[in-house]
Amino acid sequence: MNTKDSKTYGSGTGDIENGHSINGSKKDGDDRSGSPFSDGSASSASSAKEFPSAPSTQRGEKEEQSLSGRTRRLAFLVEMVLIFALYLPFALLAPFYPPKAQDKGLSPFQVGLLLALFAGVASLFSIIIGQFLSHIGPKFAFVAGAFLVGGSSILMAPQVQLTSEVEFFWFTLATLFVWAIGHAAANTSCTAMISYNFPGNEAILFGIMESFIGLGFLLGGPIGSGFYRVGGYSLPFYVFGGFLVLLVVLNFFTVPSYNARPREKTSVLELLRIPSVWTTCLALTITFGILGIITVGLAVHLTDTFEVKDAYAGFFWVLSGVFKTVSSTLIGTLTNKLVETNSAAARLILIVGQILGCITLLFIGPSQTLHLPDKLALVCIGLALEGIVKSCVIVPSLVDVTVTARWSGLPDNFATQSIIAGLFWGAFSFGTFLGPLIGGALIHQFGFSGACNVGAVVFLIMGAILSIYLAWEYRCGRGRREAYRLFAISGSDELNDEVPLVATK
Repeated sequence: MNTKDSKTYGSGTGDIENGHSINGSKKDGDDRSGSPFSDGSASSASSAKEFPSAPSTQRGEKEEQSLSGRTRRLAFLVEMVLIFALYLPFALLAPFYPPKAQDKGLSPFQVGLLLALFAGVASLFSIIIGQFLSHIGPKFAFVAGAFLVGGSSILMAPQVQLTSEVEFFWFTLATLFVWAIGHAAANTSCTAMISYNFPGNEAILFGIMESFIGLGFLLGGPIGSGFYRVGGYSLPFYVFGGFLVLLVVLNFFTVPSYNARPREKTSVLELLRIPSVWTTCLALTITFGILGIITVGLAVHLTDTFEVKDAYAGFFWVLSGVFKTVSSTLIGTLTNKLVETNSAAARLILIVGQILGCITLLFIGPSQTLHLPDKLALVCIGLALEGIVKSCVIVPSLVDVTVTARWSGLPDNFATQSIIAGLFWGAFSFGTFLGPLIGGALIHQFGFSGACNVGAVVFLIMGAILSIYLAWEYRCGRGRREAYRLFAISGSDELNDEVPLVATK
């Protein structure tokens, strides 16, 4: 068996790479159902053009045993249940922790600093874990990360017994630090496994993953509130943390081991040398940075302008979450369908997201420049659009970076998928880290309505940057990209082989 992956490029419809035909012909035993849960779809075009820059899959030769399509589908569903549980305790932080921390003597600045550091640590470790995921082993990183989140959630409960302000601050800091590392490990490894195990269908499956994340957020708050009324601050953290740890144990035995070969060498620096990756990650970071205006100022705006009581303010957050949960799968399906014929479609959807982001802030502000009235209905429409904006940015961003990496010649192996997932979650978390800082600074300087106007302009500028770069790439750069499925060759050979839990050299 060869130990080196050969790098060959498709030169026509008759080329065969690792037993797979570029034009979509299949060898015996391949599962090509064309559904999102199939191994992937090599191509739906029988007249594939020559494209010398499209990389081969470099997915190695098959070992003795590989996972069946049914096992992959079952593994995906089990992973989604764990992702759902991962965000249940996370949904408790925003409503429950700040009031308790202030009761213990922490200032609003200290509380904001702790929550911002959570996002900052998650951003940094997402990139680090993505770089070394093929060495760590994806299954180990997934279940270990979820275990850290569950354990950290449990540790958030007894901290209320601490009487010293200093002890409470440092205990929370250490707990959230570990929580953020687990969060980064679980998200990055799950995304990498989806991208690699279902090549050509990662858009719809990542959209489903985002829907499970949104569902965890939606149900975490109301269910946690019920436990809070029964047993106080500690009970929801104990219940959700214990539930997550139990699922980790079950996932340890049900999630299959994947072959992540440490000898694959792909660096995040190689990905960052591609200009298209920078524009996409910048759009992802800017989007969640600017939406921090809503996170910071909406509650006060509702109270001061519309005299909405605190008991009803949560409804407006639920509105945004519902639309994000529903639209994520829809946007994923749409993206998956469009990139089959035009791989630039993901970036076009990303541009639409920037335009909708502008409209969102103009409605929620509302914009005094456009003389929009102070109507609660406009705020509701804006929050519904906010959920759609998040879906239009999150899902296409991952797909666009994946397409860009393959089109730019990076090897299509698990190491590449890992650094893509790590960079994606790093950019996302960095945006959530900047969000409260940007939102607070703009509101302090311009007021809530003025900050929304500034944010709307930033969205338009970001949309213009994406549009100009897309046009430049087509006219002056590498030209029109071929259809995504023409070089998203299926058959994740090496990932499907049974290997030990932790990959070793």
